Amino acid sequence: MRKVIGLIGSQRSVAQVVIIASIVILVLALLRSFFMFLMRQTIIVMSRHIEYDQKNEVYTKYQNLDSLFFKRHNIGDMMNRIAEDVSRVRIFTGPAIMYIVNLVSVIALSVFFMLQSSKELTLYVLMPLPILAIIIYFVNSTIHKKANGYRKLCLT
Repeated sequence: MRKVIGLIGSQRSVAQVVIIASIVILVLALLRSFFMFLMRQTIIVMSRHIEYDQKNEVYTKYQNLDSLFFKRHNIGDMMNRIAEDVSRVRIFTGPAIMYIVNLVSVIALSVFFMLQSSKELTLYVLMPLPILAIIIYFVNSTIHKKANGYRKLCLT
């Protein structure tokens, strides 16, 4: 990368280098947006197929239940569960999968390029991460305990 920048810088003026760099950044941002759009479309379509299959599985399970079950439970409530609960599962799982894939790929590529640049600096940057994870865990659990205590206090 430094060689490319040095080559561009030696043959062109500063303004031309800035314009070329701006165009490269713009093209890369557009490519990222396009691939993010494709990834979201794929996840949305697949999550709809999964939702359809899950609703059919629940409906098939309802078909195999005995009549005593239907006398004890409200049918409207059961149909609402098919529609709403399965839709909510789809709404949460689709973005979760997308963000996990995005997170793993960004971290892997970042660490790869960091290692390519400087192994020692990468080690210094990544060393505090386990300590940070432990601190975040304890702070998070403390916040949840205090929030639950506050909720109990408000309900009484």
